[in-house]
Amino acid sequence: MTSKFLPVFAKNALIEAHQGLPSLLDGSATEGDVLGVCRCFRRRGLCELLLDGAPNRLHRFLAMSGQTYLHFLQRATPATRHTSKAAPFFDALASMDFDTARYMALAGSAPFNPKREYEEDFLYVLRLMDLVAARAGDPCTRARHAALAAETDDARWNLIEALEQGDS
Repeated sequence: MTSKFLPVFAKNALIEAHQGLPSLLDGSATEGDVLGVCRCFRRRGLCELLLDGAPNRLHRFLAMSGQTYLHFLQRATPATRHTSKAAPFFDALASMDFDTARYMALAGSAPFNPKREYEEDFLYVLRLMDLVAARAGDPCTRARHAALAAETDDARWNLIEALEQGDS
């Protein structure tokens, strides 16, 4: 039995996403605006999955989230975005929209901003993007990530290392 509110959440998510699209299209959207639209697409997809039990609609909305963020990345300057805030990158991967994920990774990461993101979050996403873009990672980045992972016991370090080494 589904919640009586789930269809309302689904409808509201799509309405909110559509309200944010004009600023994205005219180039006035901030990173926060775009992430809000992407979050609405993600929420709508999850509602669709819970309502219908079919993953194809979830994948469609996750892909829309990734493509929306890619549109933003292609127009935004690195100073106006934050690598660790790229949840839509994971949406593209989850929907198996590997082309969009690769283009996001190739669009380049933003410089680390200690006022808006944790360094270990930044390095995790940066290294994952390097893997998706098939770029050789910077040894200094890997070393810094290793040092932070040792301090914080960050399990994502092991994930990235396993992916880089092809170790399932």
